Amino acid sequence: MMDERMSLQEHLNKIKNIRDQLEAIGRTMEEEDMVVITLKSLPEPYDHFIETLKITSTNVDLKFPDLCTKILQQDRWKQQFGSGASSASSENVFAAKYQSSQSF
Repeated sequence: MMDERMSLQEHLNKIKNIRDQLEAIGRTMEEEDMVVITLKSLPEPYDHFIETLKITSTNVDLKFPDLCTKILQQDRWKQQFGSGASSASSENVFAAKYQSSQSF
């Protein structure tokens, strides 16, 4: 599981470094294993992302670098637009502003 103090990029780099260390001693980690390990290591807020990825994936094997790109894109989206809780809060602020503007 991902350490909460570690950034997502650091976490993905750590997984890649472990694979590289294994390769340095003559062990290989299959691409499918890299993907599964990475998905299993993501924190709970990524559960919906993982489920969506499962549903939308095609028969084409997902490669670790492509998965990392998707995860980082999701992370940037979450940072930019926030979680569902902050979205609900934003909607409440908008509704309050709309109602106050209608009172004139």
